[in-house]
Amino acid sequence: MVATPGAVATATNPVDRAADFVELGLWYEAIASLSEPPVTAPATAYRQALLEDLATLEAANPEDGKTQFSQALRSIAAQN
Repeated sequence: MVATPGAVATATNPVDRAADFVELGLWYEAIASLSEPPVTAPATAYRQALLEDLATLEAANPEDGKTQFSQALRSIAAQN
């Protein structure tokens, strides 16, 4: 049986819940949880930092074909 993301991230604060997801390697769930209203300034800042970090990871190996994801993530981060 696979646990759902909500079952593994039990924090009620969006930033703490996102940190739980990151510890589990669930980057996109972390970013999504920081995008749920109401969005606070700390959540926005953490979301932007995660997007930048994820973009850096995606760009680390340019031969894997994921560099376009890196550019898209940076573009999303810049919109905050």
